[in-house]
Amino acid sequence: MNFDTANIKAGFLFLSMLVLAACGGGGGDGGAAPPALQTVAFLRFDSGQFGQSDLFLVKEDGSGLVPLATSSDNEAFAGVTAGGRVIFRRSVVGGTQNDLYSIRPDGSDLQPLATTGDDEVFLSLTAGGRVIFRRSVGGTQFDLYSVNADGTGLVPLAPSADSEFFHSVTPGGRVIFHREGGDTQTDLYSINADGTDLQPLATTGDHEVFQSLTPAGRVIFSRRVGGTQNDLYSVNADGTDLQPLATTGDDEAYAGVTAGGRVIFSRLVDGTQNDLYSINTDGTGLVALTTNLNDEVFRSVTAAGRVIFSRLVGGTQFDLYSINADGTGLVPLATATDNESFEGVF
Repeated sequence: MNFDTANIKAGFLFLSMLVLAACGGGGGDGGAAPPALQTVAFLRFDSGQFGQSDLFLVKEDGSGLVPLATSSDNEAFAGVTAGGRVIFRRSVVGGTQNDLYSIRPDGSDLQPLATTGDDEVFLSLTAGGRVIFRRSVGGTQFDLYSVNADGTGLVPLAPSADSEFFHSVTPGGRVIFHREGGDTQTDLYSINADGTDLQPLATTGDHEVFQSLTPAGRVIFSRRVGGTQNDLYSVNADGTDLQPLATTGDDEAYAGVTAGGRVIFSRLVDGTQNDLYSINTDGTGLVALTTNLNDEVFRSVTAAGRVIFSRLVGGTQFDLYSINADGTGLVPLATATDNESFEGVF
């Protein structure tokens, strides 16, 4: 059976909360109406966790059960558009082909999105409601496409003889992807979701790797120089204003980005010592966060923009610290003689 185990959770139900209804307005007596019920999507398996699966919807209070996709093949939830259409994948039982469909949450208006006979995999939704998906051609080449959620307007995104791999969609709706040009070269591009305005972001002949999008939509990427050294750059999603962020000759690696747009990265000094830095996405305001003789490892960024990191003391003990992204306000979080291991921020 062709199953994507990422869609299978413990037990027999895969649950995903779908926001399919907006909250109601105020009542006639001036009081606020209760929030609209949300919808739960789940899979029902006919014979245990790895049996044939059907897709259902039900309201959070248990009402309104809808069998959404119940063919003899396997169905799995993929996403829901802002307009409320449910995107799902249908896998041929015992085969290797995945097709994509959309349907209204009441079970009406089933529309095929990608049913060519090749393997099609859902990737993302744009804010405008277009579906981004990947098509595997001949089992070796991967092409990117987008289509409206009602099945109209199918367009290839930058077709070529090479394989294209999706990374992200910017707040402005541009699709970021890379194109493989050989064993050591990957180039970065962006394109509108309707297939227009293809723009190269990084196509030097070196190995360029997408790292992240900033809140403002700038693309952070790394460039491998000489096969061993990595430098960091940022560029607008339309290909303008390329800026070097970290290109010292040491190995620099992207770590994270704050809500305020500062990029956190690590620098491996002399091949042995790891230090942390932050910088604005335009390449200004470089600040050393940690540059003592110990090894520091990035862990996370908080909502307020503080950087959480571990410090290796004496080669065996890890302590936890936090610091503002501008390098001020260093605070020890856990520095006992025991090892402290970061587990998360919430």
